[in-house]
Amino acid sequence: MIDLAATILLTALQSATLPETGCMSPLEITGFADEQAFVQTREFAGMDQKIVSSGSVRIEGETIVWSVFDPILIVTRISGTSITQAIEHGPEEPVGSAGPANPLLAQSGLVDLLRGDLQAASTVYDVEIPDDTLNPWTVALTPQDADLATVIASITISGCRQVEALRVNQSNGDVIAVSFSDD
Repeated sequence: MIDLAATILLTALQSATLPETGCMSPLEITGFADEQAFVQTREFAGMDQKIVSSGSVRIEGETIVWSVFDPILIVTRISGTSITQAIEHGPEEPVGSAGPANPLLAQSGLVDLLRGDLQAASTVYDVEIPDDTLNPWTVALTPQDADLATVIASITISGCRQVEALRVNQSNGDVIAVSFSDD
């Protein structure tokens, strides 16, 4: 479920055609066309050790495919109704509580974030968008729903010409930080 928080926000990660100069407004970002490479760092409250993994994310129709390649192959598929995971080429297995009863799926604004629609996401999150989008920007999201806030304390998405990084501050003190590239 922790990876789901990152993946939900990953759906906000988009590439776009941009002007020659300056940054693109985060409100103009559209769904990503290609696979994005990532490096994810997970920090656990009360522990000094961080876990670093790398992989790629892509969107297949209405499904987010989050693939970790290192240190171990894990492919997670997330849709509005299910979450499955396959480890080291094994069979896809259901993960935890999926479906409408899961606040991360039912109340997270997954589809809106998938489309990069921060205005629609504002029905789920308090969204702070900077006035200056000619320079690198950071968008802050805070859950409005109490159930979602028990899992996610806040999210920040930063970039310039595309989303370059996100940070999920979980309510339990854990942090998921993801940086993206086109490689």
